[in-house]
Amino acid sequence: YFLFEGNAVIYRARVKGDVTVPDILGGCTVKGIFEDAFTNNDELIGITVAGSIEYIGKSAFDSCRSLKKVVMLEGVKVIDDFAFDTYDYGIEVGYDSVLESLTLPDSVEHIGLSAFWGAPIKGKVVLPENLKVLKPEAFSDTYIDEVIKMGEE
Repeated sequence: YFLFEGNAVIYRARVKGDVTVPDILGGCTVKGIFEDAFTNNDELIGITVAGSIEYIGKSAFDSCRSLKKVVMLEGVKVIDDFAFDTYDYGIEVGYDSVLESLTLPDSVEHIGLSAFWGAPIKGKVVLPENLKVLKPEAFSDTYIDEVIKMGEE
């Protein structure tokens, strides 16, 4: 991690298994996950994003093909472009896992371009009621059966 304006930001994390990104690191509040922080980590199977984290950067979890569980606690506001992208430009890719559903916290206001492009999400996605920006192709090439807005279930 590194410090920015007195807050911790996750950067180049090489972890295995089911991981919780904490609220505090080195005595500082964790406010973000920097771009490419977990990219290409095939040993990451689960991620829980603490409530202090407001920003998930570009390609933060790009090509994490073993990821089965994503939990974002209330507090995340921005999921940037390609954050959970696993699309490999036409190459047939096998996955070790499938996300059975994805519920985003109501705090999410922005979902970036192709944020979940090609991610192995199956079932339904529940979009937060407070969502203000949903960029194109946010959920392209997934196995999603249904996208609904919170409160409209």
